[in-house]
Amino acid sequence: MVRSRLVNGRDQRNPPLDKAWTCKSRLAKEVPNPEWLVQLLQSKAPAPEPRQAPETYLGSLRLYQQTALGFANHRPRTLLALDCGLGKTHIGIAYLLQHLPAMVICPASLKASWHEHLATYAPSAAGQVHVMSYNKMCRIPGVECIVVDEAHYLKQETSQRSKLFRTLLEHCSRTLLLTGTPAQRNADLYHLLKILDPVHFSHFFHYGFKRQQGQFYFAERYCVPQPVWIGGTRHGFKFTQNSHTEELAQVCGRYMLRMKKEDVVTLPTLVTTAVMVGQAANPQYFTTQWQAIEKVRDTQGNRKADSALLALCRETSQMKQPFVDIYVRDWIQENPTEKVIVFYHHREIGDHLQSILPVEYVRIDGKTSQKKRTRLLQTFQHTPECQVGLFSLCATSTGLNLQFATKIIFVELTFLSVHHTQAEARIHRIGQIHKVSVDYLLMEGTTDTLLWKSLLAKRQTERLLFDATRPRSVPTVPEEEELEPL
Repeated sequence: MVRSRLVNGRDQRNPPLDKAWTCKSRLAKEVPNPEWLVQLLQSKAPAPEPRQAPETYLGSLRLYQQTALGFANHRPRTLLALDCGLGKTHIGIAYLLQHLPAMVICPASLKASWHEHLATYAPSAAGQVHVMSYNKMCRIPGVECIVVDEAHYLKQETSQRSKLFRTLLEHCSRTLLLTGTPAQRNADLYHLLKILDPVHFSHFFHYGFKRQQGQFYFAERYCVPQPVWIGGTRHGFKFTQNSHTEELAQVCGRYMLRMKKEDVVTLPTLVTTAVMVGQAANPQYFTTQWQAIEKVRDTQGNRKADSALLALCRETSQMKQPFVDIYVRDWIQENPTEKVIVFYHHREIGDHLQSILPVEYVRIDGKTSQKKRTRLLQTFQHTPECQVGLFSLCATSTGLNLQFATKIIFVELTFLSVHHTQAEARIHRIGQIHKVSVDYLLMEGTTDTLLWKSLLAKRQTERLLFDATRPRSVPTVPEEEELEPL
């Protein structure tokens, strides 16, 4: 993540190169924590007390959901970081029924699901709850409560949706953020914390200029700012590394509640396996291309780097396609009665898989309408002959309950590991009664190798960040998920 800013034609966040690099020694100095942060760390984390759902809620909340509801009400702005599949939508509905009129902000693909749940469990709130997508959110007079689903969409402070959302906060007295994947590195948490506590988390970084006396800079404490040369006398900073992660986890525990599946429910075992289906003839080519892309990321920003990485991933997918075809067909023939979900990323890969599947299937991607999507899911669930769900990873990793399936095959990896985490939760969730297995089909010596290592590293960072925010009053059991490193 490289940040820079031009003001009146001058690069305010990019001083001359000599000044940028002389500030490097200043970045390495340990800055003492401000008094408010010291007191926050010394204070006890809030102990959530269970709270019953209002009578107008027609469903029933499990004990851990009541605990989460109690935590959500203990301060005006909170974040519930419950694992995917633990019923955050039900908690959100029970919460907003206590603070009507209210607004729900969610991805466009989840609007229909929210409308359906509201009609089922909160019919009395008809006309008092407004469901909007991130792209079309706007202020509604009289609404002072906002429930934000998939809140990690707001992790970029400078994005247009984040700027618009902050204008809505000025007119709201209560805000509840919901997400199962809040962050995978420390920098991702800054804007979420700024939403929850804008007074103390008001500045991300000073960008090499003179520090304001007594001002707390998030990146200075919890990231490792690295000056990056862009060209000429221009430079920026990247914040991909983490610092003081355990302390940040304690800070997060004062504002958010994290619950893992193994903390609160007993689910069948989830086994995640990396399956090497082939090997690249020239692995050095992909390593060199990867290094070049990282250089582009440092000098020209994320957009160009991500575009180049996407093209390299497409090249990997095309190279391993014959091996993927054999693996998928063999698995279907060996398991004729088991339903499987095949996740792909590129449309041409989905088209090819559709042409080689030997059994009945359904396919859902970004072009599938909500009405057709519902019909296809019902066909997949209730038709025994329909064995394969061929789903686009980006379009279907959220908002679907697919616990009637027991197998997932990822034929492609993306550089956003959150998509994979959420996709796994489509079948490993409440209601699943069978053992679940997830296979990642990788080709050694390609971008698959590098992306897989990145995925494992991000999951490890997530564990370090949020273990301290999990309620210790809930008995835990040994972790069931297995990730096999390369």
